[in-house]
Amino acid sequence: MSADDIRPVTSIRTYPNGNLNMNPLHLMTGAEAFQLGERARQVAFARARMHWHVLQTRYPFDRWKRTWMSPALGVRETHRLVGRYVLRPYGVPFRCLLPLEVDNLLVACRGASFSSIGASSCRLSRTMMILGQAAGTAAALFGGDVSRADAERLTAAGCGRRRPDTGARLAGYHGEFKL
Repeated sequence: MSADDIRPVTSIRTYPNGNLNMNPLHLMTGAEAFQLGERARQVAFARARMHWHVLQTRYPFDRWKRTWMSPALGVRETHRLVGRYVLRPYGVPFRCLLPLEVDNLLVACRGASFSSIGASSCRLSRTMMILGQAAGTAAALFGGDVSRADAERLTAAGCGRRRPDTGARLAGYHGEFKL
């Protein structure tokens, strides 16, 4: 990988003492780290050093110096299931919780069927709590038949209205049941 291949997308946090914590994003996908095995750390560190070089030579970071690098890789992107629907932008269709390979399973976590962009908008704790609430509600309504839940059945079961005890609402959207 050359300096021209580096996308200098960086998360920067300033500490109270003025030091910066810089997290270079997009150095390697989780799949690539898995494929590289034991070499993943070495390759990621080389890319991080190249990332820092790009920041110092193309952007106004020349007054800063790198003093430390984390000894461990942080994997933000990892394996996700492919569901009956893959979330790409916003909203979470119920089908994102239903994996293609397994019937009667609801995946209400970061491993649900999301694209990379969709996952970035859904990894917040509050979203995960709502997915858990929706999966629990569907399981309570349909038991071992959750893979056959559809907008019509969910609406007939009262999911289009707010639950008086929790305030949670599952709404229909363009004929497709969405959370």
